[in-house]
Amino acid sequence: MSVWSAKSQNNNNQKWKIVTVNAPSFDANKTYEISSVSNSSFVLDAAANPPKIGANVSIWTKKNQANQKWYIQKDSQGYYTIRSAANKSFILDAAANPPRAGSNVSIWTSKNQANQKWIIEQLANGSYIIKSVGNSKLVLDATGATPKIGANVSVWTANGGNNQKWNIKPA
Repeated sequence: MSVWSAKSQNNNNQKWKIVTVNAPSFDANKTYEISSVSNSSFVLDAAANPPKIGANVSIWTKKNQANQKWYIQKDSQGYYTIRSAANKSFILDAAANPPRAGSNVSIWTSKNQANQKWIIEQLANGSYIIKSVGNSKLVLDATGATPKIGANVSVWTANGGNNQKWNIKPA
């Protein structure tokens, strides 16, 4: 490989595509359950069934309800939108754009913003971390090192804790 000056001639040999090798594939037409690695019976839950715009997201005991099921759709940039099965108009949204450590996660209508898009990476053990596109140092986080039922979900600086690791399974 040779490296030349920054003067671009817009030739194909000067264009690169970065491919993420651990980017998972999800069927956009199927629903998924996103559960905590800390306790697989705790799943992402949008408050109320059916939820309303702005409903808080927490972890709750799995009840197989629509407000606990999610569509995961990948866009042309490789980012994911996580859409509520209870109301397809609502997607996971980290408060503030760009989000900050501790920004709350709720469901909101799509504004096609970075705080509503996610990078999902599969770990060697099969679990996932879900990073905010708005700030990739922040990941989906269930409050508490060992989250309890009703624990709030926010974005927090990645620390490798099980409260930041998720199982994603077909619902």
